[in-house]
Amino acid sequence: MGGSGTVTPKITTDSPLPEGTVGVSYTATLEATGNDITWSSNGMPEWMTLDSSTGVISGPPTTADTYTFTVTATNDSGSDSKQFTLTIEAAANVPVDSVSLDKTSLTLTEGGTETLTATITPDNATNKAVMWSSDNESVATVVDGIVTAVAPGTATITATAADGSGKTAACTVTVERPYVPPANPNYRIDVTATEGGTVDKDPAAAKAGETVTLTPAPEEGYEVGEVIVTDRFGDTVDVTANPDGTYTFTMPNGQVKVEVTFVEVQPEPLPFTDVSETDWFHDAVRYVYDNGLMDGVGDGQFAPNATTNRAMVVTILHRLAGEPAVAGDVGFTDVEPGLWYTDAVAWAAQKGIVNGISETEFSPSGDLTREQLATILYRYAESAGYDVSAQADLSGFPDAGDIQSYATEALSWAVAEGLLQGFEDDSLQPGGTATRAQIATILMRFLAAVPTA
Repeated sequence: MGGSGTVTPKITTDSPLPEGTVGVSYTATLEATGNDITWSSNGMPEWMTLDSSTGVISGPPTTADTYTFTVTATNDSGSDSKQFTLTIEAAANVPVDSVSLDKTSLTLTEGGTETLTATITPDNATNKAVMWSSDNESVATVVDGIVTAVAPGTATITATAADGSGKTAACTVTVERPYVPPANPNYRIDVTATEGGTVDKDPAAAKAGETVTLTPAPEEGYEVGEVIVTDRFGDTVDVTANPDGTYTFTMPNGQVKVEVTFVEVQPEPLPFTDVSETDWFHDAVRYVYDNGLMDGVGDGQFAPNATTNRAMVVTILHRLAGEPAVAGDVGFTDVEPGLWYTDAVAWAAQKGIVNGISETEFSPSGDLTREQLATILYRYAESAGYDVSAQADLSGFPDAGDIQSYATEALSWAVAEGLLQGFEDDSLQPGGTATRAQIATILMRFLAAVPTA
């Protein structure tokens, strides 16, 4: 017995099914008594599908034939199977109306190739194949639309419809000998006079198509502005800027003119609100700041008029020396480990550049006098192996008698090198304190007077 409320299916669609045609989409609906039916099949052609819920069979027929297959309708009460036959007729022949080519004329050089594309109308023509031919294969050949130039001359390439309709299209092919340019001479490369730098060219003269490399070398304080190359007609030649600072271009067919401009480098303004460009110490502050010898004191201040203590000076010289590592204890009770000046004090003491004020005290915050500064610089230069033989006569300074004996030689050297100068009243003031602005100025003069490497 069937399940409650269901009836065993019975397929009611007659066989054979309505005929179809190759290339024309086919559809038919299978019917059966009963409800909640699921459809399945066995032996259907590959191009056909069966909707399991609706019983609709469909698909585009690909081959003329008579097909036999079985369909089954199933529900909870049982199933029914039936064999169907379906005849698919061959499609009616649609002849070619016309053949056209994407090019009707073509010029090639010996050995060159070009592809011709044929178009068949109508779109539903039964046979859309074409046959290719050349009336002079000693000039040009053709295979699947690809034309190959063999030798100078003229040939006609023809595309003929393969369905026997006689429809054709033609393209006239002219084959020429390849152009052989004359011998390629070297052309002149003229570099105009420049200010702020020089320009090297490689090669000095070049053939058309050769790569030319320009290497600008700016003078100190300058950088490359524009690099312009023009040909003999005044037209601009493309120039490529390379990561290594060189510039390259491809030599045209004729001489070129190279113009390289150099512009002054504009430094970033100093980050100190208490140093202006009109201050006498501006350039010195710029120098020590740019070279990492002196920093500000905080809050955007350089404090040019503040005095410089002993810890600051040895730290500056330690930086100048490249901050060499130190070993061992610092040796002073008033210099604790791990402070910003600890390594600098230890280094300066070990090198004999600066002494403590006693056996156990360094006095890092103590003010530095001008003669002490001269002595420290003298010892630094001497320890680095620099020439410190220059000596000046200090007797002309009215306060020469105030110079302490330990500092006489160092002050004589510092004055001779122009590191320290007298004041407006002609005094040297050896015991006067040095401000940060004066320290910056003396350091700049010192580095200009002695080598640093």
